[in-house]
Amino acid sequence: MNTNEPYITKVYLLDVPLENNYKDTLYFTSHQDQYDYFISKVVDTFGYENFSYQRKDDTIRFPVHIDTLRGKVNYVMYQNSYYDNKWFYGFITDMKYINDGCTEIQIETDVIQTWLLDYNVNQSFVEREHTGDDTIGANTIPENLETGEYINKRTVVPNTLFETSNCKPVVAVTDWTLATALGIVYRPQSTHVPRGLWYIQFGNETDVKEFIHYCDDLSKGDSVQSVFILPTNLFDSDPQAQNTPSYSFLDGTSYTWNNWNASPLGIYQSNFSLTGITNTLYNYTPRNKKLLCFPFRYLDVTNNSGSNVIYHFENFSSPSSSSQMFNLSGVPTPSGSFKMLPVNYKNTSLDCDEGLTIGKLPIGAWTNDVYTNWLTQNALNLQTQYERINFNMSTGMASSGISAIGNLVSGALNIANGSLSGASQNLTNTGTSLMTGYSTYGNGLYDIQNLVNQRYEHHLIPPSFSGNQNSGDINFEIDKLNPVFKEVTIKPEYSAVIDDYFDMYGYQVNRVKTPNVNHRQEWWYTKTINANITGSIPNDDITKIRNVYDNGITFWKDPDHIYNYGLPNPIVS
Repeated sequence: MNTNEPYITKVYLLDVPLENNYKDTLYFTSHQDQYDYFISKVVDTFGYENFSYQRKDDTIRFPVHIDTLRGKVNYVMYQNSYYDNKWFYGFITDMKYINDGCTEIQIETDVIQTWLLDYNVNQSFVEREHTGDDTIGANTIPENLETGEYINKRTVVPNTLFETSNCKPVVAVTDWTLATALGIVYRPQSTHVPRGLWYIQFGNETDVKEFIHYCDDLSKGDSVQSVFILPTNLFDSDPQAQNTPSYSFLDGTSYTWNNWNASPLGIYQSNFSLTGITNTLYNYTPRNKKLLCFPFRYLDVTNNSGSNVIYHFENFSSPSSSSQMFNLSGVPTPSGSFKMLPVNYKNTSLDCDEGLTIGKLPIGAWTNDVYTNWLTQNALNLQTQYERINFNMSTGMASSGISAIGNLVSGALNIANGSLSGASQNLTNTGTSLMTGYSTYGNGLYDIQNLVNQRYEHHLIPPSFSGNQNSGDINFEIDKLNPVFKEVTIKPEYSAVIDDYFDMYGYQVNRVKTPNVNHRQEWWYTKTINANITGSIPNDDITKIRNVYDNGITFWKDPDHIYNYGLPNPIVS
């Protein structure tokens, strides 16, 4: 090689929408496409040839006045025969006036465009990027963005099991003979939970009161252990036997039970669906589907009794579906035991850990007639006491009377015989016998008074109060015991702000992977940590390229669309 031969260099001055902060750049799939674009951006006739060897990142002196260039050009492309016809691209960083016919231009190599198709970005820690899969649930890494206050998009009650019209009172008793005596047939289903009580569901409150009245009549008021409310669904809807039992009470009244059910289920289970779900936020339809995931959108289910569960739509097996299924299970116990579970949530058919316990139904209060119970329980004893009193009074008076007559006769004989002292003693005994009779009679009267007082005292005792009330009373009364589903989202203002942010910078990824390239219609953003860059290029330039990726860079496919974030930017294959 002749070292004295000058190296011929071509230099062109351009005006392009690129800056040396590398926030944005252009993407080309071939050197030819790249050359065609940049050569089309040459300003007027600012192209010069036969320059001496042009060193990289240096200055070039152009034979023109500085005012001819200032404000018209910002970029340079040049070719040096030493590099086998490779085109270099660079930024014009400064211009210096030399004289009226010469301007010195400072250039800085655009390391991205110069080596665009010559370097490789290997697997690196990708912090953010536009993903190649934007389905709901595909991107859930937290963004830690301000979401503002939440708003209810809609409120729904998809299940009506606990409506007041669907619930009836239940009586739990310890003595089932009370029911069988009326002809009530008990046919429970098997259960894993032992039952020490028998449950009868009646049609209304009057049925319950009269059944308790019936128990009091049989002195079995204490057999009633609980009165509570349960949905009719927890009892067999078609009992094998049904009749209308009647009973005549001690007070002369009677009652017929026309509506009863003594066939409690072992467990009640039913699926229901939350329908009408739309993949939108409140008054806003997002372009980026991550906005349809938590924390930007979620499902809040409350039991109206102080407990709630938050469900993430993206955790359902079909997160974009217009309906999601839930399971409601219940066991017939006093005030009921119910739990709602999501179906096919977190890859689990029924996720108990994500369930919501339904608020308790009301436990009723009832009274037992203490006097009627006491009177019935002591009926035989009372009769015996009456008979004993009559016997004591009769025999006492009779025996004392006979004794008195005998003493009088003896006294008369003693007087006739002249024994005054004997007559006196006989008269004294006569008085004693009579007093003993009156005492026995008086004791009988006291027993009667005591017995009457017992009856009177028991009659004064008010009916005993049993049962209690719980927080389910008010919710049941106002028909608020069914679980309430609320679709919660961020407000439209925050939705638009975050959507724009995702448009520009993609999603948080935090994965070791090869960055996505050329997978969007218009642009994509990539930000790495310690990017792994390789290629047959100068080491200084590799370091600069690594820093560019670590700082974050956006690639644009169409130069005419650069910086236009208002364009659709779907995923392309």
